[in-house]
Amino acid sequence: MKVENPTNLPTIPIADLLPTQGNLKDLSEKNYNKLKNTISNRGFSVPVYVWEDTKGIKHLLDGHQRQRVDRKSTRLNSSHG
Repeated sequence: MKVENPTNLPTIPIADLLPTQGNLKDLSEKNYNKLKNTISNRGFSVPVYVWEDTKGIKHLLDGHQRQRVDRKSTRLNSSHG
């Protein structure tokens, strides 16, 4: 997955972030595939938003759908390797 970071913000693998939304929002299969193709072709340049609690746990505040695409793609790629 291509990630643009022109201002050299701190980075962390999106899979390492604890999601905070649960299943509040979900994508239709059509919209999931559209997002997956967009990420595959262009990466993403809009940052995800993260909150680090006092224990150092990083919580994902915005970017849940991108995280789901990444996790599902990672699972599929590792099962075909």
